[in-house]
Amino acid sequence: MYKVTVTFTRPSVDVSFWQPNASQILHNQENYGFIRNRAISDDGLVMTLETFAATKELWDQYMAEGSNLESRTARNTYNEENGITKEVVFAGEVE
Repeated sequence: MYKVTVTFTRPSVDVSFWQPNASQILHNQENYGFIRNRAISDDGLVMTLETFAATKELWDQYMAEGSNLESRTARNTYNEENGITKEVVFAGEVE
């Protein structure tokens, strides 16, 4: 199994985290079978997103897909405009 953990840090709780729309979530579940876990820190400023893919190859396929690129561009633009930072804290094989 391949796991990617990303944190998003916002400047205040008055700034919403970007969220994919329902069709994007459904597309990812139907086409890639990802398992995703999301957690918010106690102070509400950090969102941790863990994504589990069956293989790294499946993750790479997802990352190269056009609709995912559009979604990432929208998220990155929103984050930049709203002072939200992103950090990949782990990417690798897990049991």
